[in-house]
Amino acid sequence: MGLGDDIKEIYQDVGSEIYILRDNETYSGEYIDSELNAQVTKPFIREHHREASFQYDTRAIAGDVIQVVPTSEKFLVVNLDDELLEGETIEKAGVLYKCNVSGELLRPSGEVRGEYSYHIQSGWETLRNTAYGLLVQSLYGSDILQNEDIGQIEVSGLELFLPENYGAQPLDRYMAISGEYFKIETVKKWRHPGVVVCEVVEDTR
Repeated sequence: MGLGDDIKEIYQDVGSEIYILRDNETYSGEYIDSELNAQVTKPFIREHHREASFQYDTRAIAGDVIQVVPTSEKFLVVNLDDELLEGETIEKAGVLYKCNVSGELLRPSGEVRGEYSYHIQSGWETLRNTAYGLLVQSLYGSDILQNEDIGQIEVSGLELFLPENYGAQPLDRYMAISGEYFKIETVKKWRHPGVVVCEVVEDTR
């Protein structure tokens, strides 16, 4: 056994069990060690960001959603990098964003006539029945990792962080379980590997 296997066994004793939620499959039997972000003066970052260490042979990749079993919290894996010692991967270091919304991701599918009326309504195709994400207020000239005090900068619209494999596109609808509807206006693909950042507005269609 190598050092990576030794550290993997330690995670089972001191870490938290996770489920990896990917498409229609759930992977279990893995453990992570996570800690709160050190920026204690920034409540949003402290609440929604985690630094985490994964076992060296984890099946998780950037863009996955994981569930921490003891708390049932869902997190988006934003990045995942090898930690090397003498050329050997001994663990993987990652950053997690806590998911604060879940819902359905829908795509327009033309117009249909209402069942009990002659009114024409928008039709919708379901892309994802369960779509987890992080919904935040976006900031001019920066992102949620900015260093300015929140009262010192202008806010613009809302940004929704989603796994890239959900396939979100402009004009799609995100229907949160809270009952809010959001229209995706733009999709930024290159800010984080495996993750897209969608600019969204209230959807009144």
